[in-house]
Amino acid sequence: MYVGIDAHKRDCHATVLNDQGEVVSTARFPSNMGALSAWAKKLPPGSVLALEASTVAKRIYWRLQEMGLDVRMAHPLEVRRKAGTKKKTDAIDSFELADLLRMKRLPEAYVPSPQLNERRQLIRYRIDLGKKSRLAKNQVVGIQDSGAPKLPDSCRA
Repeated sequence: MYVGIDAHKRDCHATVLNDQGEVVSTARFPSNMGALSAWAKKLPPGSVLALEASTVAKRIYWRLQEMGLDVRMAHPLEVRRKAGTKKKTDAIDSFELADLLRMKRLPEAYVPSPQLNERRQLIRYRIDLGKKSRLAKNQVVGIQDSGAPKLPDSCRA
């Protein structure tokens, strides 16, 4: 079975296709891990799942992998291009993901491990703090240069 999941912050829409591309079932469930696990346990053994890359989809991807399922992450822009549809609904998106997976045309995207993803987030946060720190220092220097009282050199950028 081929399963396409359109994941959002609040809920997910899933479509299950057989080998001939016929819809076996569809489901809508909350994006919380309990509901996801309960739904995923009902899938037939050997099912392959596809998600469109997003922040929410990463969490779902990791959870489904923990459950021992074969999960693939799809590149969103390439999915749009290959699907060739302008309509964008949850049902259509989940069907397209499952169908691309079935036809072995799913454009896969890289998914970092949870540990690597956490490190990347920390690095992004550190870079952002550095930018904000430089901005604040430059504003202080700008205020000083405009004729405000002098601050010690240790406060200069």
